[in-house]
Amino acid sequence: MRGAAAAFIIALFTSTTAGAADFVLTERTAVERAVEQNLSLSSSRVLLEAKQIVSDTAWGSLVPGLSLSGALTRSNASAAVPAPGVPYSWSGSLSLGASASISAAAVQSVRTARLDYAAGRVSFEEAQNAVTHQVRIAFYQLILLESQLGVSRASIATAEQTLEQVRTDHANGRVQRMTLRQAELAVQSARLLLRRQTVQYENAMASFKDLLGIDQAKSVAVSGNLEVAPISAGPAVATSVAERADVRSISAQIALQECRNRAAVLDIVSPTLTVSASIAPVFLDPLNPNNPPGSGWNDRGSVSLSLSANSLLAFLPFVPQRVSLRGAEKSLQSLEIQKQGLVAAARTEIE
Repeated sequence: MRGAAAAFIIALFTSTTAGAADFVLTERTAVERAVEQNLSLSSSRVLLEAKQIVSDTAWGSLVPGLSLSGALTRSNASAAVPAPGVPYSWSGSLSLGASASISAAAVQSVRTARLDYAAGRVSFEEAQNAVTHQVRIAFYQLILLESQLGVSRASIATAEQTLEQVRTDHANGRVQRMTLRQAELAVQSARLLLRRQTVQYENAMASFKDLLGIDQAKSVAVSGNLEVAPISAGPAVATSVAERADVRSISAQIALQECRNRAAVLDIVSPTLTVSASIAPVFLDPLNPNNPPGSGWNDRGSVSLSLSANSLLAFLPFVPQRVSLRGAEKSLQSLEIQKQGLVAAARTEIE
């Protein structure tokens, strides 16, 4: 009978709180709101979008550069053979040029940008999973605390009923004063426990609101239960190590660092081929009506191929490029060691 009364009080407390709340959240809606409103995730999402822009447009470094210019010039000195009525000579020029630089390092930089975006996406997913995990823990903690509050209220009601009965029995001489004192202490203890649980619930609710980006002045109610769906180990356990967010994140970082190291090596050892072409027609004295059409035209365009290396001293071990590359190789070794530790820890947890 007492168990049924306690369950009724818990259900009544939960329904009353949900009805008066500004937000009534289930586990799913709480997670969705946290993903949308969490400030840390919002900042990470903006950084990921920036990396996506860089990745989508990385090929732009391989696009040739184009230039276009034109000019009309009048000489302040008289022409050597001035035309009648034309004391000064004019010249017009037009230049259209294209230039492209191709190197193995430039091609590698495109792949580096794409791997950087892939690593950022994995990091964002890891951060999102962490927030989701925190929200779920906080959500079910609130449900547990609400249940405890309901049980404590039911315990207080039961203790007060018992106290009234003991007072009646004590007045009629059926129980000793010690029994009455014990009943009074039981009521006081139950009320003290309720106050402690209330403070704990309020602190947990404040943290939950911060996690979801909800104003502290707003009221929130959670709707759910503590039933846990069974989890089957199945064949997913064999691949869970590679699918863990932390292992995927460190693997993406390793792939990115390897790509950056290759780009640094190619930047040192690979030459750059530059192809340039231009059309630069010059029109001598185009305003002179005595000149036949096209007589003063002269093309001063050119085509050039050049092959260059960044530095002939880059192969020496003490130059800055080589020193930076050795540091990058050490960073890669550190990441590989970290991955070994994460994989070992994951296997230990599974086993």
